[in-house]
Amino acid sequence: MSDHDRKDLPHLNNPRGDVENETPETRRRRRDKTNKNQDEALEETFPASDPVSPFIPAKMPEPEARTGSVTYDGRSYELGDIRARMDAELVAAIVDMPGSDQDFFNAYLLAHADKYGERFRVS
Repeated sequence: MSDHDRKDLPHLNNPRGDVENETPETRRRRRDKTNKNQDEALEETFPASDPVSPFIPAKMPEPEARTGSVTYDGRSYELGDIRARMDAELVAAIVDMPGSDQDFFNAYLLAHADKYGERFRVS
């Protein structure tokens, strides 16, 4: 068996780098040695220097609550008082729209009419 790896520079005793005829037994020993060296190197680098850090995503901020006054059918209502009667899915779809609380409520009225085919009832 040789005293060096196949990728080493030619040995001083073999300056031309002639490769000896490799028998099946020699090849098996060489591969075993290579595998052993790789396994050893892997063990020396495990565990990695940085421990595993599970990713925990930040919680999404709650949308800013719209609680101002709105006018509906000529009457004034506090938006916070009628939010419980509003469809949560429709509210979630339009809550981030820019504009006043009245603009938000008007958009909700249109969305409610589209979804249910009727006007939204406050009381």
